Amino acid sequence: MNFFKILSTGLIIVIFSLNTQFSCAQENEKICVGEKIKIKSSILGHDRDIFIYLPPRYNQSNATYPVIYATDAENTFLIISSLLEVLPQQGFLPNAIIVGIPNRGEKERYVDFAPEIQGQPESGRAELFIDFLEKELFQYVERNYRTQSFRIIQGHSFLGMFACHVFLTRPELFNCYVISSPDLRWIKENI
Repeated sequence: MNFFKILSTGLIIVIFSLNTQFSCAQENEKICVGEKIKIKSSILGHDRDIFIYLPPRYNQSNATYPVIYATDAENTFLIISSLLEVLPQQGFLPNAIIVGIPNRGEKERYVDFAPEIQGQPESGRAELFIDFLEKELFQYVERNYRTQSFRIIQGHSFLGMFACHVFLTRPELFNCYVISSPDLRWIKENI
């Protein structure tokens, strides 16, 4: 089974799970699925929190990994990282690094990821965010982690629209686009 089919199969489960929350722990046991880092962005003009998930046994090997850039990470990071704890062991997905991109807030979500929309004066920062991805975030991740050159973006709803916008304007940035229920009303003229 090729990488794309395996990845698509696993991420379809994520799509159906986006509105589900998981919570479990044993008493006095810490569960750690990643780390939160802060990246200073001169392109965006503010710092961005980023979540990083490394595959099991990352520190015990020299292996390289594809990278999944998960948008809306405050909702999707735990789900996707949980799936990548289990599905590779079952042979359904390869191990991967997850870079979660959380939103700064609901209002900022629409400002940060919107292409220029007629009649919406605060729109149009999507191009800046794409530049941030290409020139700052990709470079940080590829400099600090053992990555393969295979990049995946995941987006749902409004961030599904953002992923579509990236695909339409700069398709070479990602090898795979996992887009579910994109809100295309904002970019329908471009499709």
